[in-house]
Amino acid sequence: MQLCPGFDGRFADSAGRHNLSHKKVLTRGHNYDTIIPRREMIAVPHIIPIRDLKKTSELSQMCKNSAEPIFITKNGYGDMVIMSMEMYEKLMLIHDVYSKLDEAEEQVRQGKTLDADEDLKKMKQQ
Repeated sequence: MQLCPGFDGRFADSAGRHNLSHKKVLTRGHNYDTIIPRREMIAVPHIIPIRDLKKTSELSQMCKNSAEPIFITKNGYGDMVIMSMEMYEKLMLIHDVYSKLDEAEEQVRQGKTLDADEDLKKMKQQ
């Protein structure tokens, strides 16, 4: 998945301006998963320096309270991303759904489909 086209991995330039382009989020394969967020829907990302990882209880609470992942920077560049378990499980569920959709679309492209009416008639006969 490519987030924010044009993002070079650096969160801020020398003047402190962020380099996150909120144009759209792109994923592979589907036309229904291109999302163009409206201006009011864009959440400001949590970006903290790596030295703040020492504050474990504060960081844990920040993860639980945040609806977005937290970006950890090292020398001004993106280094890690952390998130709550709830958010991680939700992302894994979404990933699983997209994987199954990819598999189903591939089966349709290969012609591996069944006629529902015929299969229902066969099931009723048994």
